[in-house]
Amino acid sequence: MDNNCIEKIENLEALVNLTELDLSFNKISKIENLDALSNLKKLSLFDNLITVIENLDNLKNLTILSIGRNEISDWNNIIYLRKLPILKSLNLAENPCARKENFRYYIATYLPDLVYYEYRQITLIEREIGDEIFHDDYIVMMEREKEELGKKLTKMIEEQDAQIHADSFVEYLNTRRLFESLFENDPEGSALLLMGGESKNLYITYEENIFGLCKEIFNMGQEKYRMRQSEAEEFNKSVKDIQQHSQAESISLMENFMNKKSEVFSEMNRLKNRSFYQISHDRKKMEESIEEIRKIYENMLHQTRKVLMKLETRLYERMNELNETYEHNLTDLINNFIEEAQEMFSRMREVITEYNDSLQVLINK
Repeated sequence: MDNNCIEKIENLEALVNLTELDLSFNKISKIENLDALSNLKKLSLFDNLITVIENLDNLKNLTILSIGRNEISDWNNIIYLRKLPILKSLNLAENPCARKENFRYYIATYLPDLVYYEYRQITLIEREIGDEIFHDDYIVMMEREKEELGKKLTKMIEEQDAQIHADSFVEYLNTRRLFESLFENDPEGSALLLMGGESKNLYITYEENIFGLCKEIFNMGQEKYRMRQSEAEEFNKSVKDIQQHSQAESISLMENFMNKKSEVFSEMNRLKNRSFYQISHDRKKMEESIEEIRKIYENMLHQTRKVLMKLETRLYERMNELNETYEHNLTDLINNFIEEAQEMFSRMREVITEYNDSLQVLINK
């Protein structure tokens, strides 16, 4: 697609198996819409109007990038390329950034896994010189990357935990969010806290009781979730075992059939060959033998088909029985969870009522 006066990268989403893409000598000003091309290994954007290297995060297989003769001036674009784990060859020639002093040494330092720049191998001496020039800045950048990676890992763990909590039907119950929500639309209740003294003590006790119950529900929900997961794992294992056993039986049956079939056809061919050379009065007897073998084969075929159908029926029945058992067990687990949760929420309502009654007594004094 080079030399086509293309101004925008688009309509490439279906080319998921593409490994090379040449968009050189166009009028592209922005790198975009390449997320689906995760198998891309070689990308050329030479001689365009690009000012920023971006939106290449998904191209984890990219090894060769040619983006020379564009409008890239900021050296921070090089730091972005560190997101490409197996990038080995880079060309940024004839960009404003490449005309600045020590740029090749900067490349050698900030892209330590890069092998070629402008199609020339980066030498050890160039890396050592770059380290001397940019050592302090590189250390700062590494610390920043480490901090960002830590934040990303923390966020990922939090998201995974949040998903587990959601699957457990207890999201946010390990925090004070539920308790705080009780006062969101209650300005009068919040105002009473300003009185201090006894009202403050009531509030503290109220908070401890509500949060304690929330933690009970949360822990119970986690335990019930683990039980459901264990039930699901056992179900999946049973499904796999049943399918593998049925498949093994079918394969064994077909192998036995194919062996017998080979024997039958060999005998059939032998008889046919003999009948060709037999005198006419023996040929009829030979044909009768062939007919008998044909009937044996048809009966064998019928019996094999019959057994295969029986195996298929048995597989269906066992799978149906397994599904019903799993559904029954899962329903019991969910109902048990609901009953325990309802009991805990009833206790929570009692705590709320007790707090409101205590506040009312305090107000009436």
